[in-house]
Amino acid sequence: MATLKNTIINDTGYLQLPSGTTAQRPISPSAGYTRWNTTEGYMEVYDGTDWKEVPTASSNEIEYLLVAGGGGSGGGTAGGGGAGGLLSSSLASVESGSSFTVTVGAGGINSTVDGGNGGNGSDSTISGATISTITAIGGGGGTHGGLTFDGGSGGGGGYTGTVGGSGTIGQGNDGGRGQAPPYYTCGGGGGAGENGADAILNDGGNGGDGLQSNITGTSTYYAGGGGGGTNGNIATGGAGGGGDSVNEANGENGEPNTGGGGAGPGTNSILDGGSGGSGVAIFAYDSGSLNCAGGIVGDVGNGRKYHQFNISGDFKVGSPSDFQVDTTNLEGWWDAGDYSSRGDTTWVDKMGNYNLTKGGSPTLGNNPYYTFTANGEYYNTSLTPINGAKAMVLWIKYTGSGGDGYSLTGWQEGTSYCYLGRQDSNGRYYYYIGNSTGGEAATSPTLNTWYMLTLTNNSSGNFEFYENDGSTVIASGTGINMGSNGTSRFNIGSVNNTGGHRNHAQIGMCFYYTKYLTASDVSTLYNATKTNFV
Repeated sequence: MATLKNTIINDTGYLQLPSGTTAQRPISPSAGYTRWNTTEGYMEVYDGTDWKEVPTASSNEIEYLLVAGGGGSGGGTAGGGGAGGLLSSSLASVESGSSFTVTVGAGGINSTVDGGNGGNGSDSTISGATISTITAIGGGGGTHGGLTFDGGSGGGGGYTGTVGGSGTIGQGNDGGRGQAPPYYTCGGGGGAGENGADAILNDGGNGGDGLQSNITGTSTYYAGGGGGGTNGNIATGGAGGGGDSVNEANGENGEPNTGGGGAGPGTNSILDGGSGGSGVAIFAYDSGSLNCAGGIVGDVGNGRKYHQFNISGDFKVGSPSDFQVDTTNLEGWWDAGDYSSRGDTTWVDKMGNYNLTKGGSPTLGNNPYYTFTANGEYYNTSLTPINGAKAMVLWIKYTGSGGDGYSLTGWQEGTSYCYLGRQDSNGRYYYYIGNSTGGEAATSPTLNTWYMLTLTNNSSGNFEFYENDGSTVIASGTGINMGSNGTSRFNIGSVNNTGGHRNHAQIGMCFYYTKYLTASDVSTLYNATKTNFV
């Protein structure tokens, strides 16, 4: 009887494998025996000694969208800024352990001077050891007249009848032509999807539309050109963040993180052009084959994730098991770098237990962190900590010096406290573990530097206060518990629901565990969450 060896068979239909739990599988079958492990959810094969998982086909392709900063417009009367260049493609066969540097281009500066020209937007780039640098070209500035500004998309022409700037092939389009006197109107900036329109008589040219992408799971326009300076009807910005030009008004700015061009001002020598919108970089991939870190993370749907970089940073690629946070006994997890958690009035608990409510005016913006700048700024939960082993973890950057009480995180126990995150008047860490035990530590943080701080204790009352990966112990002690009187509530930026502390810090992430974290646990958490901070 003939046998098949080292042969690939392609056929229609299906193969039904024996299946069962791990406990039910044969102990010593013949080598090559294949079955479906219903406990682990994968196919496995017996190699003659042990059962081995059969690797499944997976895609290590990472889709990207890269948009440069849009061009700004000039002062007095000027063309619309060209949109930032737009590139959309994929990084193929990306290996776990790869790292990419992402640079997000700023929008071009507007001009506030009559006769001034708008500035070009800055380039956005993706670079790494395994790829040639990918560059989206900044949008061309809108001209007042006489000059031409090329870019990812060209800036609009000026009121002297100047032609618009040229776009970069494959990234954007040309700007529109200005209208010669006596109309004093200007061309629209080019967009990623079409040219900017020419000015017609008293009406400035509309900005060219950008292009749509559904890389985030929602179809969105990016890289629209700015409207040209107008002396009549509104010159609309292109879809994708381009600013509008309104007669006798300053030009609108391009929208942030779209690469939209700034609009020209309505005809008036004292009016200002609009600045270009900043660029953006977005990566999307199959979360069954990869897990990555960096930027602000979102869910595309259908098993895909995306990472959006509104500011420059690092994009790190790992296997599905990398960058994972231990959620055992994790009661609260608040992450400004996750679209499912971050929010202005409500900071959502990723564990689904205790959402935070804003007090005062801490700001979020386009960053993966909240900024606290004044007294009365905090986020408060309904979480009432109880006695027992627990840990508080905080990613924080101190941005002010002098005074004390910088974005405390913890709770007040009547006349006693339990908190971390404070910096005292000597610039040193100041903490309380509970029952009025604590005070000034010998260690001082450096301003404008990110730290992961961990305050933890076990059921025997032994506690440690760690900086970063657990190798630096700020303070430690015995016989003290992070207890609670059962009525005080957990806060970020305060300890008593009033925010009555000097807040000069940025906070990106906070964890509350009902278990003790060893130095090894702290190191693992640090390495899983540090990408946006160090």
